[in-house]
Amino acid sequence: MDAFDQIIGQVILNEVGHNPANPGGYVCDPLDPGGETKYGISRQSYPQLDIKSLTLDQAKGIYRTDFYNLMNLQSLDSASVQYYVLDMGVNSGQRKAVETLQGAVHLTQDGILGPATAQAVNACDEHGLVDRLIELRMLAYVSDVMRTPSELKFLHDWTVRAFITL
Repeated sequence: MDAFDQIIGQVILNEVGHNPANPGGYVCDPLDPGGETKYGISRQSYPQLDIKSLTLDQAKGIYRTDFYNLMNLQSLDSASVQYYVLDMGVNSGQRKAVETLQGAVHLTQDGILGPATAQAVNACDEHGLVDRLIELRMLAYVSDVMRTPSELKFLHDWTVRAFITL
């Protein structure tokens, strides 16, 4: 089992919530910029998919290919940091997640997790780094709500999610 297999369950749980009446977390909230969504996979990002019929295995495949691999998270030693950056990428966008990671380790924020970023991250204490990522994520959420007040309805869930770690 690789790190992705260890962390993807929590990422999907963060996306679908804990509502047994809505397995898979299928939603179509007009205030959510993603629109129709299941397992966190949105119609906006994947217009070619039948979102309502999306399976858990298909969603995991998308997360592995289009998020985990594309973001180069396998270059990070810590599964906890991999999880946290993947979860930020799923919730807020891959580039923003990597820029946040780079900011946390005081690097230029270009949104590319290359060798220099991986080396700097791998040299950090993982717990201290995750704490800093939580802080930066919360600041971003508050900033988002200040810019777009209609997103206030999501702030509670985002805050809970920001504090979930491995």
